Amino acid sequence: LAVEAGERLAHARRADLLIPALTEDDVPDLAAAYAVQRAAIAASPQEPIGWKIGATSADTQARLKLTEPFYGPMFAADSHPSGTAVAGAAGLRGVEVELAFRLGRDLPVRDGGWSAGEVAEAAAGLYLALEFVATRQEGALEGRRAIADLGLNHAFVHGPPVEGWRELNLPDIHAALLVDGERRAEGSAAVVFGSPLAALKWLADHGPGLRAGQWISTGTLTGLTPLPGPCAVVGDFGPLGRVAAQLT
Repeated sequence: LAVEAGERLAHARRADLLIPALTEDDVPDLAAAYAVQRAAIAASPQEPIGWKIGATSADTQARLKLTEPFYGPMFAADSHPSGTAVAGAAGLRGVEVELAFRLGRDLPVRDGGWSAGEVAEAAAGLYLALEFVATRQEGALEGRRAIADLGLNHAFVHGPPVEGWRELNLPDIHAALLVDGERRAEGSAAVVFGSPLAALKWLADHGPGLRAGQWISTGTLTGLTPLPGPCAVVGDFGPLGRVAAQLT
């Protein structure tokens, strides 16, 4: 079941199609949802270059009927530097302003997990980021279907590295989302599991095993904002800079 469902989702992503939503039988629990996600990754033409973390706020968890965050893959073909054009998608749900880490060392799965200090040391850089979110399934969003559906990642856009980020109090970082120059949403990094580093530690302890060089996008500061079609999108972090993309 998992392999067949994963192959359907991988094909839907490649072909930009919406397919009927997975059923309760397809994803009866979280383990089954991640089994479908692994099958979808295996059926994709590329290896992940990193991972996105979703549902890092209690609010989003409640809406998706989850009790913890979730993760999904990000692929090279859909990961871009700031200023790049991002193609739309049939199931595009919107955009999120995020903070992302680039790992400088491996964090493999291990018994007992990792300390906060080890995780912080493994993070080689902090980057301003946007995540475009899309589903390949018809119907409402729900947590297990979102996990199976490659974590709903459509595209990842990374801006400049944040200079001196280790000296900053990360939960205090504030960002606004601008769509065609209009301020549409704002928020602080405190909503990201308390801190983006806490989200990274959660992934190191509960995820698939992390490798040096991978990108980890830690969750939205601004919520999920629907987009009106082709538009200019900017994540404005004030003194830390901006990250931008053109949705085509």
